[in-house]
Amino acid sequence: MKGTTIGLSLFVVAVLAASAGSASSGGPAGQKAVHSLPLGVCDWTIGKTGDPSAFELAAKLGLDGVQVSLVPKGDSLALADPAFRQDFLKAVRKARIPIASFAIGDLNNVPLKSDPRAEQWLAKGIDVASAMEVKVILVPFFGKGELRNDPAGIDAVVAALRRLAPRAEERGVVLALESYLSAADNLKILDRVGSPAVQVYYDVGNSQDAGYPILDEIRRLGPHIVEVHAKDTKDLYGKGSMDFPAVCAALEDIGYKGWLVVEGTKTPLGVEESVRYDADYLRMVFGEAGPSLPDSEGKLVATVAILSGKELPPPKLIKEAPPKYPFSALRSKIQGTVVIKAVLGTDGHVSDTTILKSIPALDEAANEAVRNWVYEPFLLEGRPYRYVTTVTMVFSASTARRPGGLRLEPPTPIRQAGPDYPEEAIRSNIEGTVVLGITVDNGGSINEVEILGSAPGLDLVASDAVKGWRYEAAKNNGKPIPYCTTVAVKFSLGASKKQP
Repeated sequence: MKGTTIGLSLFVVAVLAASAGSASSGGPAGQKAVHSLPLGVCDWTIGKTGDPSAFELAAKLGLDGVQVSLVPKGDSLALADPAFRQDFLKAVRKARIPIASFAIGDLNNVPLKSDPRAEQWLAKGIDVASAMEVKVILVPFFGKGELRNDPAGIDAVVAALRRLAPRAEERGVVLALESYLSAADNLKILDRVGSPAVQVYYDVGNSQDAGYPILDEIRRLGPHIVEVHAKDTKDLYGKGSMDFPAVCAALEDIGYKGWLVVEGTKTPLGVEESVRYDADYLRMVFGEAGPSLPDSEGKLVATVAILSGKELPPPKLIKEAPPKYPFSALRSKIQGTVVIKAVLGTDGHVSDTTILKSIPALDEAANEAVRNWVYEPFLLEGRPYRYVTTVTMVFSASTARRPGGLRLEPPTPIRQAGPDYPEEAIRSNIEGTVVLGITVDNGGSINEVEILGSAPGLDLVASDAVKGWRYEAAKNNGKPIPYCTTVAVKFSLGASKKQP
């Protein structure tokens, strides 16, 4: 008996040119800017905590997205209500700007280190984030949740995060820790938790106020920073104590391309005008750092590439557990091929299996074997992702226990149109890669699409495009079977070049 993992090959590239957005000229120095990082704002900063109307106001102020508060409601969260989620999604579509991330500010008063409600809220928040295709949940540790000089509290937090991490990994959500701890102490927590689903939310203002060398801290944390709060606790940005150009250089050094979220703005001009001023200042500063600059015609080249097969080869199987042939099936000479969907975790271990082609007497033996398999972690652009693949398990009643005539033909692409690059993403200079697990059914249609790796503001268009693909179905010994694999949709922006 032998298991095989088969890859699927296709490569599609679509290129379009779109006009680049620019900042208004009413901000600091009246300069135009092309910002390389998408700019969000906390809903509480603009007085809209947990309120869908935050998107309309943020768009009016020229922001690219909103960090949304997950407001507790008893033991659950307000956004656990599907009807309320729809209100938010309608506001997102109307304002044409996405949710940057979630945050549970109430954890400052209901600490994860000591109150069981906090863990319940986070577990529910992971489910909500997955349902709404939001990648990051900010987990704060201030007020009653303070962790400095509290080793027992840190121990309790580590234990809670270890319990929550598998759920977050499975749903493609990252719990991002924000605190007054140093980079070194944050890294100790991450090392103890040991999950890619637990990372750092970096707040430059908080770290400066705590007395840390923030530029060194940023470079030390490096890829563990998944989102950043822009903050100056003294004055409007550019007039206070924060050296944003130096912060920009440090973030560029670590290759950071995530959201820059405005929080805690001083408001000498009033809330709206102060936020607008700070956003314009950030565009002016961070626009110098990004690679996606306009060409001579004021346009950006937006490229969408769909990768799989040779571009996304399946991870190498490094531990294979042979199945135990059930005695009753062997005695009855029941044999054949069981086809299995295997979901690999970011550590390469098989985290879930689903039978795609069943032989009832053999299914459980095949499942049990595959669940013990281990692969090398799947890496894309240096980052680990979950991976979906198809495994065939052949049972032969002969004593040789060999594949015996297996002919598995992967599906052949018939139609695989790439998505359009969203105009709002181009205007906001948003890039990223969406990793998707797909299932091709017996008729060659896509009947399941699962987001394995998220890119804010790009997930929906990627998954919608993939759902429209068509194939000639995969075949096992000439008979159509369902088939699973992993593809990636890469959205890139870069300056166009004149043809010679």
